[in-house]
Amino acid sequence: MGAGNVRFSVEIVPRDPLWRTCIYAMMVDRLGFDTIWLSDHFFNRNVFLTTAVIAKWTSRCLLGPAVVNPYVIHPAIIAQSIATLEEIAPKRLIMAIGAGDETSLARLCIKRENPVDRVRESIHAIRRLLAGEELTSHDSILCFSSAKLETKTAGDVPIYVGAQGKRMLIMSASHADGVLINWTDLDRLSEAIKTIKPIISSRKGFDIGAHLIISIHEDIAKARKTAIPFAAYLMAGSNNALLSEIGVSDEERNLVRRLLISGDWDRLYSVARDEWIRVFSFYGTMVELRDFIDELLNQGFTHIVFGGPWGPRPRSALLSIAKLVSELKPNMGRD
Repeated sequence: MGAGNVRFSVEIVPRDPLWRTCIYAMMVDRLGFDTIWLSDHFFNRNVFLTTAVIAKWTSRCLLGPAVVNPYVIHPAIIAQSIATLEEIAPKRLIMAIGAGDETSLARLCIKRENPVDRVRESIHAIRRLLAGEELTSHDSILCFSSAKLETKTAGDVPIYVGAQGKRMLIMSASHADGVLINWTDLDRLSEAIKTIKPIISSRKGFDIGAHLIISIHEDIAKARKTAIPFAAYLMAGSNNALLSEIGVSDEERNLVRRLLISGDWDRLYSVARDEWIRVFSFYGTMVELRDFIDELLNQGFTHIVFGGPWGPRPRSALLSIAKLVSELKPNMGRD
């Protein structure tokens, strides 16, 4: 596939003061990327409020709260938030929904039950609410009683799913408008795209996204150190079957989880192993990143998301990523 058919986007983690997040968003907008995805975790800035602020400081990029969680936020409130954002930034909204990770949900005393069903039913509920429908449902997954938004309809907002596991990928390919596959390991990304391709072969316009965790720097050790907390967060929230595949024991996962919660970064850096860092993140030089992206394009991905931390020097890394993408997609950033 040619890069001209591919969307290149950036994920911003709203952990910094809003003024700094807005600076990054303005950079992404001006550098010609397609979408600004904003990650959603309860311990960072609120994703919907941050999206509203960024909307006023950008003019071109699509804006995507992602990956919002239907366990933490009722789908009706997600739909309400998206409809409101659509008024603030018309025709610029996009969103992704997913089951989240067990680490974050455990900190809120929320059990991650029936994740595939929960996400699937949430997609349909959000779509119907955005289209102005009234919902009543009393099943065990989602409950509504004459629920209807009294806002302007926004039924054309694309809904993606953040996915890793096979069942979630298959559901996404059948019910969503696109998928953000949250791996940064070529073998797992290849298996994921093979899983969904037969299902989406008849679905024109379905967007296959590789949601990558990126840390680039000429000093590999610095790039690795910057990637570790992000990779650790994903590893600690993964299921036991996956961790067993990559050789991570319950004891190691629980240790990493405790270190993340306590913020003991020095100890985390000392116990982190490449066997799992490389599964959940990419760290290296720009030359290595170019080879990595070329392989993803060859696999058939239609959307590349460069997720944080980007590198030890985020602004410099973002500029380097934009330069790389401009080489892959020569018309990027031009009016």
